[in-house]
Amino acid sequence: MKSKLFFKSLIFLILLLSFSLLLRAEISLPSIFGDNMILQQQSQVSVWGDAKSNVTVTLIPSWDRKKYSAKSDKNGKWKTKILTPQA
Repeated sequence: MKSKLFFKSLIFLILLLSFSLLLRAEISLPSIFGDNMILQQQSQVSVWGDAKSNVTVTLIPSWDRKKYSAKSDKNGKWKTKILTPQA
């Protein structure tokens, strides 16, 4: 009985992990964007990149944790503006 429960749990876990791999977002940003980059304070900064076509891309900056979204076009291009805080 325990082996049946274990087997069912194992199958469920494998299916769950397989499904989560399908949901992985694949976006790319231009090389101009990187870690520890400096942005102009108190402004709207344009951010853009590539993704799959007709998907919603959500950005969450570390400084305000607000969500900024953009929808990619048929070619996978997207662009949005994010607000930067006072330094």
